[in-house]
Amino acid sequence: MARQAPSEPKSGRRRGAMRKSMRRDRWEAVPMRKSLRLFAVIALATAFAAASQAARSESVSYRSAQDFQILADGKTDVGADLERAIATTARQGQGLLLPCGVYLVNSRSVALPSHARLKGSGACSIIREGPSLSNTQHAVPDPHGVTWKLVFTNDDWDHGNSDISIANVAFDIRAAPRGKGVTVAIMFTNASDVSLDQIDIEGGASKGARSDDGIAFVNSNHYRVANSRVTDIVNACYDNWGNSHDFVIDHNTCDGASNPWPVGILITGMNTDLTPAVIENANVTNNTIKNVGATGIWVEGGWNQKKGADATYGIVRNARIVGNLVEGVTRFHGIRVSDADNITISGNMVSGVAAAGFVSVTEYQGTQSNLTVTDNRFSDCNQQGGMYPCVQFEKTTHGALFEGNRIGGASYPYGVVVNPGSSNVRILGNSIEKGSRGTVGDAGTNDEVSNP
Repeated sequence: MARQAPSEPKSGRRRGAMRKSMRRDRWEAVPMRKSLRLFAVIALATAFAAASQAARSESVSYRSAQDFQILADGKTDVGADLERAIATTARQGQGLLLPCGVYLVNSRSVALPSHARLKGSGACSIIREGPSLSNTQHAVPDPHGVTWKLVFTNDDWDHGNSDISIANVAFDIRAAPRGKGVTVAIMFTNASDVSLDQIDIEGGASKGARSDDGIAFVNSNHYRVANSRVTDIVNACYDNWGNSHDFVIDHNTCDGASNPWPVGILITGMNTDLTPAVIENANVTNNTIKNVGATGIWVEGGWNQKKGADATYGIVRNARIVGNLVEGVTRFHGIRVSDADNITISGNMVSGVAAAGFVSVTEYQGTQSNLTVTDNRFSDCNQQGGMYPCVQFEKTTHGALFEGNRIGGASYPYGVVVNPGSSNVRILGNSIEKGSRGTVGDAGTNDEVSNP
């Protein structure tokens, strides 16, 4: 979802060609710590509902879209026909199968009821946004006056929907027109027990289309997005908002096509109208993110963009960012944590980023606390040639463990910096290649630094 762009970093011109990206086989295997064992248990429990729902989906029978005389010629608007067919099969305890073809949605959103099942035949089953897609039947509150155009959504935002499955389908949202209107391929609000698997979404941001998000969830819970790919969007490949909780984003790919603004995976503890919310128990695992502009993975408590006494914050609690690959961030950071508590960042590989490989920093005057950053690999940071260290704990970070990480490919002043105003940051047992000014710059309070 669209948001005001962050005001940093203020770095100089970008250095020459980005250094060779770090690959998984560059590093030897690193044993996971006890905290990851706990993560595995929690992630398994979180994914259980979605996995059970997927199993139920496989047990139902599917009727073909051809049974409903739905044309797949890419010219006929079949949005309303798709919606009726999905609702009919859901009432009958069945699912809808999309044979290969192009299904044009050119009038209004396709709204899915509870118990909906939709399965395609792979990348050849394409749902295409038409150039005249109207605003969704649901009004999306947006303080900036943005008009939202949703290709797929759920039909009851007020009371919620549950038990929905979409698999093996491609979305083409390259027709998203310029202007204030933005398109999201799939957006669910107040939904639960949702499984999205093997979804392929192609945006057209590099050619001026307002294809904003690939997949977005707002105020939803117990959902899973897996084995999917989103390419060439404006804002975020996988976007999570509001009071969402207990969800898994696993084994997905985001390719930002080198656009200047997109985030790979975004977790925001605010509602779309910028009122505070709480996101809890988010599991972001084993994803590949490349060629994004803003940030690879952003755990963002969120700020309503007002100053002083009018400033309010959301928060992200209990998020686990584990085993992800982030490479090629052209403007900002690899992994960013802001206004959040109890966040685990472990076993990730981050390389070739414009600013910091990892940064803990508030958007305004919030705080970050109880951060665990272990067994990660950060390489070739500060590619814009500014003054960013590879890892930075900003002044509002209170309580962090940074242990067993490897930092290399020095084009930074320091490997790790702890800024004044931070406290209780422990930097232990890391392998840090010396930057132009040193390995660790610590100006925090009650910190502990011990590296070989």
